[in-house]
Amino acid sequence: LGGKLYPSNDDIMAQAKCDEVMNGCTEVTVTIASTFGLSDEEAKKTRTEMMEPDSGRLFRHLQGLDTISSQDGSGFACGKEHGLTVADLCVWRLVMWLSGGFLDHVQADCIQKNFANLQRICDHVESNKDVVEYKKKFRNHE
Repeated sequence: LGGKLYPSNDDIMAQAKCDEVMNGCTEVTVTIASTFGLSDEEAKKTRTEMMEPDSGRLFRHLQGLDTISSQDGSGFACGKEHGLTVADLCVWRLVMWLSGGFLDHVQADCIQKNFANLQRICDHVESNKDVVEYKKKFRNHE
């Protein structure tokens, strides 16, 4: 992906932002994973409750992640100054997972409808020329 994917050692605040975004992605993943192994009925109930805008744990995790990401509106998780980082790649994979129809009882458009910064980051990474080339080389996409 052409270049450094983590902010330089002389910018500890950017490193902290990168880590914060990656940790937010982990929290979302752990929250969803807590529903694995449930019966379909329980998974539906639990995941529906988790996505309630006012009280749902998953919704609130995503809301927090959306708030701390791409605060300058650039489409980069840590801001335009730092460009593409590993945090962007984490958000991209998370959004693709949540939006890909892989999870029963999680609406595929939940990110697009509710979390503009996360969607913007995903779109930005998805259009990155190095990511496009990677996908052509290593993945079988339609």
